[in-house]
Amino acid sequence: NSNLIQSINNQNNELITYFITGRTKTHNEGLDTRLEISEQIDMEVSNLLRQSHATRVALLELHNGEVNLARLPFLKYTMHYEWPARGVESIGEKVSGLDASYLRVIINRVNARQDNVVILTSKDIDELYEVAPKLYEFLRVKLDLKNIVYVGLYCHTTNRLIGLLVCEYNQMLERDITDILEKYRTTFSEVGNRISTHLHYMINNTANESCE
Repeated sequence: NSNLIQSINNQNNELITYFITGRTKTHNEGLDTRLEISEQIDMEVSNLLRQSHATRVALLELHNGEVNLARLPFLKYTMHYEWPARGVESIGEKVSGLDASYLRVIINRVNARQDNVVILTSKDIDELYEVAPKLYEFLRVKLDLKNIVYVGLYCHTTNRLIGLLVCEYNQMLERDITDILEKYRTTFSEVGNRISTHLHYMINNTANESCE
């Protein structure tokens, strides 16, 4: 099928351009469908996994949940674009539908950083036992996570949080994780900014949705 071959060739050209120049097609150059945007996000996440030697890179998207017992609406996180390293099991089902309140401590720290990048070492997670026991149980007991980098993703017009880029380093020693963070801090921030742009465009160009 000539159309299928052309589509594959176009995707290969995009990948070649990305890995050579680090530049992806901008929205005003025709990146105007949810599928194309999703492919760009997927490319960013998979490339970051390889570049930063992470155990897993994933995207937590913030969305409207249901209502609580007081009939008040609340927000949830759903894990999309999960890329685990070879031999690492997916945790997407364990994370999807996570009440946003679980990560409030993380969000406060992310918001306080100018580059929106926060690291939790194994020691940091242990310290959550006292200040955020539910988060500690979720990260340490349910997911068995050891070292995590969180990057805040924000709506470009309102600066409202719309998601988190999560990089997991379960195979790294604690003394190594700080070196990795400092080495890739700028990369984490730049990738987060590009994904924020993609998410902002996707949300605000979907019927009945807006990040404002």
